[in-house]
Amino acid sequence: MSSVFVVLTIIYYACIGCDEYGFFRLPTQEDLRDYDIMEAFVDTLSGAAQERLAIAISGRGAFRRFKDEVRRLGLEAQWYAWHDDAYRRKAIEWCEENGIEYE
Repeated sequence: MSSVFVVLTIIYYACIGCDEYGFFRLPTQEDLRDYDIMEAFVDTLSGAAQERLAIAISGRGAFRRFKDEVRRLGLEAQWYAWHDDAYRRKAIEWCEENGIEYE
């Protein structure tokens, strides 16, 4: 299941408490800051994995290189769990900022 889908689903179900027009400004892809999520993940690692991923996220093509390197290092499950949790935290933060209850 896509992380974006999870975030949007949480926000969709939270919108039961929307304003009189029924709208909230949803976070954009820029608001989600995927690069910062990758960088934070790299900071949790150590040794060669951290070094290789730090190099991968430098410059143009960082997302593709990062994804390829995560696969080569066998860190896909760990990365996607981290990524999904980061999106979940952002969804909770968004709900709290907008006074929306969530589960």
